[in-house]
Amino acid sequence: MSIIIEGRVVQFLFFMGYTIAILYGIYRSVNQGKVPRISQPAAIRALEESVSRCVEMGRPMLFQTGIGNVNTQGAIHMAMLSVLGYAANLAAEKDAKFIVTTPSPTLFPMAEAIVQEAYMIQGKPDAYTSDTVQFLSNNQMAYCSAVMHLMKAENIAFNVQIGFFQAENLITLEAAKDTGAINIGGAVRTLRIPGMAFGCDYFLMGEEVFAAGAFCSQDPLQLGSLLGQDVCKITAVIVIILGALFMMGGSDFLIQLLGI
Repeated sequence: MSIIIEGRVVQFLFFMGYTIAILYGIYRSVNQGKVPRISQPAAIRALEESVSRCVEMGRPMLFQTGIGNVNTQGAIHMAMLSVLGYAANLAAEKDAKFIVTTPSPTLFPMAEAIVQEAYMIQGKPDAYTSDTVQFLSNNQMAYCSAVMHLMKAENIAFNVQIGFFQAENLITLEAAKDTGAINIGGAVRTLRIPGMAFGCDYFLMGEEVFAAGAFCSQDPLQLGSLLGQDVCKITAVIVIILGALFMMGGSDFLIQLLGI
């Protein structure tokens, strides 16, 4: 049995290059202290403005963690929790009423700890109550009904839905609109991106969710990995452009090279 499979050599080299680029980005950021800077996503800028809007209107903001298990959708949930911590700090700082809901038993204690820590950092531990982070139900539609009731009862002015969602996300986005709330969302799954983008005022699409999480946490590890991924994306774009130019010139050299 051959270790090198015909037709997979270039793919293997690309994979190794991708891995090395990410590891270098992390090493450069964590060990050398050269932490890359990323621009603030528009959705995060809108989040800051919306918290101030909630304070002015005297109405609460709602943050939904999404469904699923940390073990199976870990990367998405970690990015979401970074944004949650950022939002909780803003809410505590500006004295906005902050409500977090989750249908996930594994996310509930994590969200609870993050929000409670944010209030302690801002020197307002008494502002955190047992109703700040709420576990409603691990049943999809039961959770959806509970969130819709909560939105109406609290008359929310701002709704955040970033993370792993399924069919319930469109229903809750529409319910938030009925209260006049601003919707900020983020989705990685291609199945959920079109519908969520349609229902949100500000939207994080695909990898923008991870970029937003890195921006909010300012974690050198996350920022370094983003640098490595960007290098790989630039390389892929260059290969695509070269391939198009070769084909326009009537040469299939690059296709044959990639087929090695």
